[in-house]
Amino acid sequence: MRKPINHSIYAISLLITAFISNTYWSIQTNKSVNEVIQSKESFAAALTIGGIIVFIFLIILVLYTNRFYITVRQNELGTYLLFGESNFSLLKLLFTEQLLFVFTAGVVGNLLGTLFSKLFGTILVRMMGYENQVAINVSWEPVLVSFALLIIAAVFVTLFNIRRFSKISLVSLFTGNSDVPKIRKGNAFLAFLGIFLIIGSLLYSTQTSLDSTILILFVSFTLGVILFINQTLTWYINYKTRHRRYFIKTDMISTASLRSKLPRNTFQLTMITLLSSVTLFFVTFSLLNLETQKVVPRTHLPDDFLYSYVDQVTENKIHQTFKGEIKSHKQFEAIAITAKSPIKSAFTNSLQFGNDGYIMSLSAYNKLRQFRGEKKLATSLQDNEALSFSRGSDTVDLDVQFQFQIGTTPKTLHVIKRLDATMIGWRSDIVQIDGEKPPTFVVSDVYYSNAKSYGNIQKFSTFLLKEPTKQLAHVKTAVSHLPENTYYSAYVIPYTINVESGALLLFVSTFFAIISFMALGATIYFKQLQEAYADKPRFKLLKELGADEKILHKNIRKQLAILFIAPSLLGTAEAFALTVPIINEVDSINAFSFVSSLIGVFLLIYLLFYLSSVAIYRRITS
Repeated sequence: MRKPINHSIYAISLLITAFISNTYWSIQTNKSVNEVIQSKESFAAALTIGGIIVFIFLIILVLYTNRFYITVRQNELGTYLLFGESNFSLLKLLFTEQLLFVFTAGVVGNLLGTLFSKLFGTILVRMMGYENQVAINVSWEPVLVSFALLIIAAVFVTLFNIRRFSKISLVSLFTGNSDVPKIRKGNAFLAFLGIFLIIGSLLYSTQTSLDSTILILFVSFTLGVILFINQTLTWYINYKTRHRRYFIKTDMISTASLRSKLPRNTFQLTMITLLSSVTLFFVTFSLLNLETQKVVPRTHLPDDFLYSYVDQVTENKIHQTFKGEIKSHKQFEAIAITAKSPIKSAFTNSLQFGNDGYIMSLSAYNKLRQFRGEKKLATSLQDNEALSFSRGSDTVDLDVQFQFQIGTTPKTLHVIKRLDATMIGWRSDIVQIDGEKPPTFVVSDVYYSNAKSYGNIQKFSTFLLKEPTKQLAHVKTAVSHLPENTYYSAYVIPYTINVESGALLLFVSTFFAIISFMALGATIYFKQLQEAYADKPRFKLLKELGADEKILHKNIRKQLAILFIAPSLLGTAEAFALTVPIINEVDSINAFSFVSSLIGVFLLIYLLFYLSSVAIYRRITS
């Protein structure tokens, strides 16, 4: 007789598919979300790429669920064949059920997705640092995408069923898989080598840094995981069977069962472990990338808003734009130059620089550093000696003759040091945030005084603002007052775009991780439920021989615990080992709490699958 649970498990997988696809697409089409996004093209492209990956995993989940769904109905389908039904009739029956499932799951899943679109949209907007209200997305596009995904999944399921029923026989439906289980002993040396590699990699992760050694860490831990699942577990199980008290122990049944099942599960468990660890690592990397993206703009743009001075009228308009948001304001001057020597001789990342730059006197630059809250440079310059600025590079001594022009007059600077510092930030743009960096130098006061006679003096006006990360609207208004092509550098523009991209990557990767955890956990879950139906005759025989039902249930819990705990804990350990060097490099305070929360969600999903599989396994074998 058909059990309702067979239908409910498959229906739930379709419902989850419809819900997630609707929710995901609702974010991309939500007007209130798109209104706050600055880089709309990048936003749409990232969500589309992430959506393809998420949708592939959802289809895999549906296919795997359908495989279980068909397997547990073998006797029922065999009965239909026994009473004269053809394979084509069974396919028609399953296809009709598919249509009913798709329609029901589509309606309910899209309704839930629409209701939850506000929640997930709000989470994404808050991750980006905005406080705008997000409305429920009522649109036909997410509904159509959701139904399209369900139909695609149904087509794949139908093709799978056609392929399966084209080769099926009446006898095989009733007998199932009659393969004799393989027994693998495991190698003691390889078993302990796997444990050694795992423990050694965990210890090594606390000492290594974010460079090529992380590849060594990944390879060693992955090899340890493969050996642990393929050798250590099988060796340990076989070791237990050789114990002199083996036949009187209460866990003999679970040990014997694992001895025959592990060879069939090792590849699956290994892949699930590695995919889990990579997924956890990817999400953690996304978080640290977001934290880094918040810091990078400040290191390159120490002023909140800086621009080439135009006139007093424009200055007054910009003051009025920021009103009470100005913390401090300063004007300074520099001499415009044109570089003639190769940029790479005095700067790193030369492709980021243009040829038009500036020189400033040492005393003026020190006053600018004080204005920014930085320490003065404890150095002195003689004759034509100069310091070059290349933020993000180590401070190093140089001995470079750098040629340039002031107007049409050729000059040469003797660059004696390259500083990891900034005079003025890169040229910003509302659309293109990382324009060219001007090559800038600091020279002695005497040299600067003499160079002023050639003209080309450029005044700059710079502002430090009270809440610089929330000044995007004010900066846009201020820029509108400047003449076209006027040089300006605004901290909030790259900060906003970087945080948007980082938050979006983190959101998509977290979304994907949860789906991935569900798909990977479901893989073990359905595999064990299939084996539960195969074990049903054995458990029935054991009960007839007088086996205690409590002992049988205890053995079920032990057997499934190993199959769920091994990939979850090993996957967590490898992800943690790979993450530690990155956390140490970035030194992010929030990383540990986020990583702990993510690992908690991961383990919770596996725990729920474990508890559910134990309950259903018991019900099937009872």
